[in-house]
Amino acid sequence: MSITPVFCELQNDHIVVYQSDGKIRHDHGIYNIITGKICSICGDPRMLKIQGEFHCLESYLHNSLKDTDGIFQLGYYHKKYSTAKLMENDMLSKDILGLKNDPNYAIPLAKSMFLLMKNYFPILLDVDVIVPVPNHVDDSNSHAKAVALSNELANEYIRAGKQVNVVHALSKIKNISTHNLSRSEREETVKNMFQFNTKESVRGKNVALVDDVLTAGNIKGKCASILKENGAKKVWCFIAGRTI
Repeated sequence: MSITPVFCELQNDHIVVYQSDGKIRHDHGIYNIITGKICSICGDPRMLKIQGEFHCLESYLHNSLKDTDGIFQLGYYHKKYSTAKLMENDMLSKDILGLKNDPNYAIPLAKSMFLLMKNYFPILLDVDVIVPVPNHVDDSNSHAKAVALSNELANEYIRAGKQVNVVHALSKIKNISTHNLSRSEREETVKNMFQFNTKESVRGKNVALVDDVLTAGNIKGKCASILKENGAKKVWCFIAGRTI
């Protein structure tokens, strides 16, 4: 993605993303967004209304995310094998994929996430620090994904008049993918995947745990547990895309 200035405009159920140098405007596309009633535990918007009350049926996610204080997302992330299902012009999934190799994709994603936060998730304005879900140190693209998103979100907070630092409080010490694993295998794999960086403090702080996508929730849940064990007051998970 080019470094031409990026602009994002909220319009009902989507965000318009475009680039402009002040003379020429290039429409990048739209991000279809998730708004409305979401589950206070797992962030799922697909809730059932029974006798006037909303109920979420994502019991597995509730268990894996039990130490988080809420999950917030920009929109849905379609896996590679389902890109044919993407709506024409919806660039969210494509930009999340692009983020894996090019940190510049974090710019429109973070701008859109912050825009959505201000309008629909104002509780996240109370964030004190941002903690990216880390890649393994041997990953050649460890600068991308969560780290790039976190850095750009910090910039958005600064533009809004609040200093929110990115704190690398977590390290990934086991480089094993959880893709294509069963639920029990995922739970076992993440047990010793991360460790806390004792040089960084989250004690008494409201934390935004940032990553590109949420799938089964095991990784975010484990990271939240470690942060809580080390004194974090609140841990809100803020992601670009919810896997569908």
